[in-house]
Amino acid sequence: MSFGELVVPESWERLAEEVVGRGEVILLLGRVDTGKTTLCRYLAAKGLEKGLKVGVVDADIGQSWIGPPTCIGMKLLTESIDQLRDEPDGIYFVGAISPPGHLLECVVGTRMMVEEARGMGAEMAVIDTTGLVDGDVGRALKRAKILAVRPTRIVAVQERDELEPFLRGLEPFEIWRVHRLEKAPQVMRKSHDYRVNYRELRFKEYFSRCSPFQFDFDSLRSQRSIFLNGRPLSENELKVLSRLLGDMVLYAEMSGEAMFAVTPDPVESSAIRRVCGVMRLRSMEVRTPEWFKGLLVGLLDGRGRVCSLGVIEEVNFASRKLTITCRPGSERAVAIQFSGFRVRGNAGAYSGDAQQV
Repeated sequence: MSFGELVVPESWERLAEEVVGRGEVILLLGRVDTGKTTLCRYLAAKGLEKGLKVGVVDADIGQSWIGPPTCIGMKLLTESIDQLRDEPDGIYFVGAISPPGHLLECVVGTRMMVEEARGMGAEMAVIDTTGLVDGDVGRALKRAKILAVRPTRIVAVQERDELEPFLRGLEPFEIWRVHRLEKAPQVMRKSHDYRVNYRELRFKEYFSRCSPFQFDFDSLRSQRSIFLNGRPLSENELKVLSRLLGDMVLYAEMSGEAMFAVTPDPVESSAIRRVCGVMRLRSMEVRTPEWFKGLLVGLLDGRGRVCSLGVIEEVNFASRKLTITCRPGSERAVAIQFSGFRVRGNAGAYSGDAQQV
């Protein structure tokens, strides 16, 4: 049997006969370049053949194929595997292309997308994951994902037996079944350049349908930063803070025992420590206006769903407005999720040349 350009191994056919069915939640594990994504598509197609509505969750944030990179995407299939080419039915913005430092977002996002698929009527779900399975971080991530999602089937794709110590720790439990699969011989390794170029293409495709939109500071609340959530300092307070920092403070907010401030130039850490001591602050974040340019963000609607990714073009602290390149309909956004990821380019024509900051 063939699936696209792949001659399907008999082991895949046997696996599909065993795991594809109503109520099944199938989570795939494996290192990079083991064929997880192709297997995910194949199992989803077999579910469609049985007349099931299949929720496909793409949790591979670095090589996303449902939605843009840095996101966990979900698509509900009801008719054809070709529906995967359409816009995702849901995305969760992680804000990074690699899980370390973002494990919580990766776990929460995967769980949310599975739940969203169920809410849309999915009768079966298949979950593709990143290739991070080794080391303490990889094992912790996959263990947490499994506990959060509670799959009925865990399918491990291995070249040899590299996942065995982890899999043996899952086998005693009755709530799921563990299946082992050898990597298909036709699966080829992708080079680093291929992966970079693929991400660039995905970003370019996404932002080709975006345009700049202005948001007032007061129209948005933020997540993953205290910026936009605190009390703006008065002119007199800004003057006092400027003297303490030794630099002009363009804008600042106080939020409990934390402060966010913007200065024209980077500030020495010793100056920040001095301000924290004098003002009895637990933390202080200081940024320059340039730091915001090109920053990738997620825009959330009133239901907490991502209505668009965006790229910050400018933050005008005098008029208190953000200019963000984003999808049409983003004016309904009520919150912004910041990230540590920057996309380079000009509004509406992003090259996808991206970097972690």
